[in-house]
Amino acid sequence: MDARVMTVTPAAAAGSVEPHVERYYSRIGLLKPMRHLENSYKLCSEADVKHLRFIRKTQQVGYSLCEIAEILHHAADAGSPCPR
Repeated sequence: MDARVMTVTPAAAAGSVEPHVERYYSRIGLLKPMRHLENSYKLCSEADVKHLRFIRKTQQVGYSLCEIAEILHHAADAGSPCPR
């Protein structure tokens, strides 16, 4: 396995969240981890860890998960969420 790709527990630790939080964010679509082809484990990249950190920080300043999803969507489309 590539060193930049990790399973849920190490990714959650790197993102300073509990594994159930990472799983919840994946379930609601804030994170989109890959699946291991042989065992279907979720595999998180460094970008996923950065998203975890971003989500937690934006929640701390008062954004809702719905608003965060919108910001991430704009960023993924190379749009600027600056008005937010």
